[in-house]
Amino acid sequence: MTLTTTAVPIEVASELSQKALDHITVLLEDGHTHNLESILEFLAEFNSDDFLAYYEDYEKLSPATQEFIRDNADSYAIDDMLEFIQEHGEADFVKFYDDYIIYSEKLGHNGYEIIDAFVELMGGFHDIDKAEEMYEGEYSTDAAFAEDYYEKLGVDIHWALVIDWEATYESSLRFDYGSDNDHYFCTSF
Repeated sequence: MTLTTTAVPIEVASELSQKALDHITVLLEDGHTHNLESILEFLAEFNSDDFLAYYEDYEKLSPATQEFIRDNADSYAIDDMLEFIQEHGEADFVKFYDDYIIYSEKLGHNGYEIIDAFVELMGGFHDIDKAEEMYEGEYSTDAAFAEDYYEKLGVDIHWALVIDWEATYESSLRFDYGSDNDHYFCTSF
């Protein structure tokens, strides 16, 4: 199946793979509700592979979300943007995606994991700008967090004492600190 140049402008068609051209034909001719204008807007920003992989998910989004994606095509990968939308919704995408990227990258090599944990723990993106200052670190258990917390305070514990760090966390720290995916944050601010 070959798409004629009357449906897709020749300058656009010359940049597309035959598979992408065939897919456009299927979308336009087989009773689908797709329109050529929307396809061409997408292709102005993305390549054939992106079109084949993501266009149908993209087309289901609101016009405002589509515009945000097109406007940021040079800055962000479409698969990352669509994954964010799938996990958090369109409203949070348009409102918080730039901040999500900025704060995740600011936190370094596992920044995205840290911000994801923060968002999960806090129930949303509303305080994402405070994530870095609220972040306490990564600990495998509540006990490990409690022990490190008191060591950082400089509490001198005699070597002969045995401390139940899990109970210490439960009785004194859990009210002001929380965790998700082993990332701990101060939750009282």
